[in-house]
Amino acid sequence: MLDRLRKLKRRLGPARDASAPRRIGVTFIYAPSENFYESFRTHTLRFPFTRIPPRYLRGRAFRHFLPNNLLRSLSEQGAIHLRNHALEPSRRPYDAADAEGIPTAEVWVFALLSDSSTSICRNTFFEAVRSRAEREGIRLINLTSHSGMPPDFEPKRKETLPALAKLKANGLTTTGDSDSFALLENQAELTAWTQRVDPLRQSDYEIQPFLEHRRDAELAPFRCIERWICLPGDLTVGLRFSQELIIKQLNSLTYYIRDPRRLEQEYRLLHKITRERRRLSKKGPEHLSFGYSGTSQFWDPRNALYQRLSDATGFEIGSMDVFEDASGDLHLIDYNEWTFESARKDLFALWEVALLDAIRSTPAAPKQGRSRSPESA
Repeated sequence: MLDRLRKLKRRLGPARDASAPRRIGVTFIYAPSENFYESFRTHTLRFPFTRIPPRYLRGRAFRHFLPNNLLRSLSEQGAIHLRNHALEPSRRPYDAADAEGIPTAEVWVFALLSDSSTSICRNTFFEAVRSRAEREGIRLINLTSHSGMPPDFEPKRKETLPALAKLKANGLTTTGDSDSFALLENQAELTAWTQRVDPLRQSDYEIQPFLEHRRDAELAPFRCIERWICLPGDLTVGLRFSQELIIKQLNSLTYYIRDPRRLEQEYRLLHKITRERRRLSKKGPEHLSFGYSGTSQFWDPRNALYQRLSDATGFEIGSMDVFEDASGDLHLIDYNEWTFESARKDLFALWEVALLDAIRSTPAAPKQGRSRSPESA
């Protein structure tokens, strides 16, 4: 119903300015984890005997993740023509046949939500996707899937203990569920954990070396991780403080910061946003939901790590969990091709601009002799 009202609003609204940029056809391709979207079932059912189709559950589970949220907003503004395409979980791992079923468009944006240690796509899937994109002149964004972190980006550590045993599906690891994770300080605790947990159940967990992530002693007892929000060519760092061992959005305080060198090109947009949000004539500009802080010594190594990971994996949209040790070295804890982030209009608008710039970038020209499909997204 909400989508119908939005479409009606656009139809009844003022005629589109002929000088406005042409809407770009974008297809959003996602493959959510079955375990993840099934967890939404209890919150979705409103009538006891109503069967909710799995496709609706997957869409609901993915609705507030950052790539989908940004694309939906750009679509509502008329900047893009958005089409969603869900890869069916019954065909995992995905192969070349799944790539051929993706609707054609000017831009394909991928968000492949995967368990951190299970590959969901064969190489033939990506080969077929890239082949189609080259043949049809389609711009690819965030075309990647991962099985944990690439070896080059794993924290360098000789010993394996202490270790953290946590559920593979990252969203299922929560501080409120003591069975979803366990901190194993020594070999005795590791042995006791393996004896306590059923062998079949152990396959649901992964065991990772645990690195204490306190920013420095004066912030004790608070832990701090940096939540990097990455969009094509753009990086926002969220300093996330919590007393919990597993830091999540709901149990932490997050302070977003951006590279002060970006302020010059972002000032006009931010000034416009704060002016439009002003309710009263005597009210001054509103505060931003983030700050510009840090020096080149802070930002240069972070931008370099983001670029290295993007070059190595194709990672463009998503998030990284990082912490900085006492010597200033950065340790990548995890990276995700999707992320749920709440942000007020000013910060959200900067992310929209970064994504729209990537969408508008020129894709490779189609090969001669092969025309694009007449179906448009």
